[in-house]
Parts: sequence; structure tokens; C-alpha cells
Amino acid sequence: MNTLTPDPYGNLWLGSDAGAMKLTRDGFVSYGEQDGLLSVSAVFGDRDGGVCFRAAVFGDDRSSVFEGAKSDLLHPSEHHHTRYGRFDGQGFHWLRPDALANVWLGWVGEMVTLQARNGEWWLGTGAGLYRFPASDFAQLARARPLAAYTTRDGLSALQVFRLFEDSRGDIWVSTIQPNGLARWERATERWHDLSNAANLPSPTSALARSFGEDRLGDIWIGFDTGVARYRDGRMTMFTAGNGLPAGAVQNIYSDSNGHLWLASSRSGLIRVARPDAERPVFTGYGTAQGLSGNDADAITEDLYGKIYVGTGRGLDRLDPRTGNVKHFTTADGLAPGKIAAAFRDRSGELWLTTTKGLSRYVPAPDEPLEPPRTLFSALRVGNAPQTVSALGESDIRLRDLPANHNQIQVDFVGLSYAPGEVLHYRYRLEGSGGDWSVPTEQRTVTYANLAPGHYHFAVHAISSEGLVSSLPATMTFTVLRPVWQRWWFVALAASALCLTLFAAYRYRVRRLLEVANMRTRIATDLHDDIGANLTRIAVLSEVVRQQSAGEDVQREGQLSSIARISRESIASMGDIV
Repeated sequence: MNTLTPDPYGNLWLGSDAGAMKLTRDGFVSYGEQDGLLSVSAVFGDRDGGVCFRAAVFGDDRSSVFEGAKSDLLHPSEHHHTRYGRFDGQGFHWLRPDALANVWLGWVGEMVTLQARNGEWWLGTGAGLYRFPASDFAQLARARPLAAYTTRDGLSALQVFRLFEDSRGDIWVSTIQPNGLARWERATERWHDLSNAANLPSPTSALARSFGEDRLGDIWIGFDTGVARYRDGRMTMFTAGNGLPAGAVQNIYSDSNGHLWLASSRSGLIRVARPDAERPVFTGYGTAQGLSGNDADAITEDLYGKIYVGTGRGLDRLDPRTGNVKHFTTADGLAPGKIAAAFRDRSGELWLTTTKGLSRYVPAPDEPLEPPRTLFSALRVGNAPQTVSALGESDIRLRDLPANHNQIQVDFVGLSYAPGEVLHYRYRLEGSGGDWSVPTEQRTVTYANLAPGHYHFAVHAISSEGLVSSLPATMTFTVLRPVWQRWWFVALAASALCLTLFAAYRYRVRRLLEVANMRTRIATDLHDDIGANLTRIAVLSEVVRQQSAGEDVQREGQLSSIARISRESIASMGDIV
């Protein structure tokens, strides 16, 4: 380790040659292979306040292999065994009841084990349902079962799929292959087959996947196509036609405020604000509302009213009052794998089982948070990466960009040290007429074919609590116009055009003057020649008339007319010219 420093939230950051590590103040404590765990399928509490599990653990216990076609030894070559365990505050104690030494525990591990309110233990297996007398966890190893319930006692199949105890002490069981639903009535210790109860979907097409109880004591049963409510001996089914979002109901949880929460395989988390209403209203929370995924499974609640839901992408924490969502992953210390079950113990700690381990989390009350910082982490102009500090930059001023480098790709990141933080980003490019974008988790923006102009890009980071970074990361740049669009080029082009037009005008005027002068010369010459000839005709006519005066009056008149016409033609010729 080369360096050590705290962040504003009290976490310690450790720097070494291999990279950086964050040691969180209120983070997850996870258990995995180093603790002897392969996977943990179930977690539940006992009447002494302890936390118990059903898990696949490492070991060399050959007794888990028994005569028959099936075994609970998951990987014989690696010696993994299904066991029941209890956490004592320091470590785990694992056992398998002697009475189940040669019993196939089955392929279903979640929600098939519980300790009833009267202390009795109920263990669902692949060979039926076993009921053990009231005892502490350690005594379960040597206890003899009070009963072993099979198809002879009213179960539809031997493989128990779900197990639930209601507030009256009755036990609800669903089985699979074939599907079945039954209720064990504690007052009479009798089984009631509900597989074909009125208003329920056919067991051949629907499986009872989950059980829950609301504040009035009504039992809710989740199916592939909806959820049923059992009240006063009558079932009422709610499906998509009643406003229930699509998906199988995989878990049901009643919170401290009396709301019912459903985990859906396709619609995330569903809240039933008034489960006692004749027509309950279903409100969905999916990826559109901030969840990491729409395939929800495990649900629990902390002491501060926050709802935790496990999805295929980690653990989400929903604040029902604000709708804000925080997202926890392996980066926060959560054990890898899909979350199978969640449980809050008496001290308020949350236990989360996964297909690859187990995590424990201690929720803390909300503290005043600082808004996240926003930094640029990478920049590309055209196809060329630009130099950006490895520590990020909050203000970038680019040199003027040529017109053919008008494609910008910006990468940015927000810095927040709170665990489970899910940052969203909103950005705006001033100069393009755009407004602030819708908040998104995407941390890359690309602008292609930007028009010439001045631009100012700004991006804010928004925390899951709605806090916006006080100062945005900004970038300023200018995309230059093409050469033919610049003012000096336009001025030169306009001047050249004006000069060309003026030269053409001068040339045309010169040509017109030349033609006019030529016409004038031709007209003048024509006037002079024709005028002279007409004058001669007039003079000669006058001479001849005078010479023949008195001889012939008629001819004298004709000669006078010729002279007169010649003089008139000379006058008209002048006008024409």
C-alpha cells in the first residue's frame, strides 16, 4: 500500500501498485468460498433472534450421498453439500438433521424452511414436508420429526416449492411437479387442498410462487399470471385486467406502513397501498422509475422505512416517500451472483443471500449529502482523441475547429462517495437551440455534423437523492465556417463579380457605341448620296420646266411636280436619318 486517504463520507481509499481500493465505513460484509460457502439459497430468523440459512457448503461429508437416483451433493468431485446453518455473531454452524440423512433435500432451496411461532421447525424437501418439535437450532440435528407429510397426507407432489406461516399459525405450502397448493390448519392439524379452489388459475398452467399476509390478516398468493387474496375462506384473483403489471409474482412483503410489496419477474417492484380495498390499486416501480432491472425477486425493509429489492443486476433501495433509488453492486461489497433471499434480523441488519455467497449490511440513517462533482473524462473531435487530464477536467476550451471536424464525442463522470449511489446526468449544448436533456445514466454524448457557430456544452450530475452538482462541467468551442462561407471570401467573391459585371457592361456599351457610330456613318452617307441625287433631279426638273415655258402647259405641270416631290423627299430623308 502506497497511500491512504479519507473521502467526505468517511470511507478510506487505499492506493497500491495494483490499483485503488475503497474501505467503506458502513458497507457490506460478504461471505463466500473463503468462509466455506458455495451458495446460499434461504435466510430466515429463529425465535431466539438468530439468523439461519439453507446453503450449499464445502465439505467432505460422504453421508450426503445416499442410495437412490438423487443426491443433494451438488458437485461430487468438489464435495459441496446442502446444509442448514446459523450465524452466532462470529461464524457459521452447519448441520443436517439425522432424520434427513437419507432424504433428498430437493432442488428448491429458497422459502422452504422456517421456524414457526410455537418453535416448531418445518423443512421442505424433495421428499415431502418434515415437521420437527420446538427446539433451538443446535437440537435440530438430533431431533426426531413430529410428522412427515407427503402425497398421502394431502400434498400434490413431494417437492415443496414454497412454505409460509400466517399469523394464525397455519402453514401454507405450494408444491411442484405437479403444481399444488395446500393449507395446514393448526387448530385441527388437517390439510386442505386448495389447488382447484374457485377463482384460482388451473394448477396445470400456474404455480403458487409466493405467499404473504397483509395487516388485516388476509393471505396473498403470487402466481405466474397474477396474485390472489384469501379472505374469509374465499379467493379473489387480481390480474392485468385489474391493473396489475405483467409478470409472475415471485415474492410478497408487508412493510411497516401496512403497504404490500410484490416482486414481479417482468415489472420490477409493485406497491399495493391499500391491500384491504375491494379493488386494490397497483403502482409499479421498474427501470423507468430508476430500478436496475425489471426482474425482481427478494424484498425486505430496513428500520428507516426504505424498501430493498434484489434484481438480476444487484440490490436496489427504494425510498417510498420520494421515489429515489440507490443501487448496490459488487463494487459496494455485495456478494456476487443473483440475490435469492433477503431478511432483516432483530437488530436491523439486512442479510442477502446470493447464488455465490452471502452479504450482511447495516443500514444507517440518512446524513446530509454533498452534491456530486462532474468532470470530463475523455474527448474526441472527429476521429482524433483529445488530451484530457487523467484526473478529469471541469472546464475545457477547445481551439477553433475546422469545418470538416464538426463531430464531437464527450465522456463525463460524476464523483460521489456515498454507497449505492446511482448518478444520472443532464446536459445541454447551447448554440444548437437544445434544452436540458432528460436525466440519464449514459455518460457519453455524441454530436455529429454540427453547423458552424459558437457552442457551450454543460453537463450536471444528479444523485439518487435529487442533488444536482453545484457547478456543471463545461466545454466551449467554435466550429469555423467553410472557406467559401467566410466574410472575406464572400467579399472577394462579391468584388470579383462586381468587376466582372462592370467589365461586361463596359464591353457592351463599347459595342453599342460602335454599332451606333456605324449606323450614323451609314445614315449620313446615305443622306448625302440620296440627298444630292434628289437635289439634282429637282434642279434639272426646274431647268427643263423653265426652258419649255409656254410650250406645253401639261408637261410644265409634271416637271413642277417632280421638282416638288424631290424637295419633299430630301426633307423626309433628313427626318429619317
